[in-house]
Amino acid sequence: MPAHETQMSGGVAPGRGLPRALLFALFCAAMLAGEARPAAAFEIFGIKLWGSSKDEDADIVDPLRYSVTINAPDADKDLIKKLENASAL
Repeated sequence: MPAHETQMSGGVAPGRGLPRALLFALFCAAMLAGEARPAAAFEIFGIKLWGSSKDEDADIVDPLRYSVTINAPDADKDLIKKLENASAL
């Protein structure tokens, strides 16, 4: 069957699928190239692989920094140090 004829089932002849796929790929590549934007930092699971996160507190209007001090005069010094280092505040 010649490449320009359609099959009896109404589908496209086997020789026509590849040129159409290549034309579609060329069209998609042209659309992506036309929509070029400046590169941004790549972030996955909250970790920035390239670039920096300068706007850490951008969504917080007035951020406050906190520090934790544990007062336990009768406690072991090693225990106090471990508790201060384990604090997530």
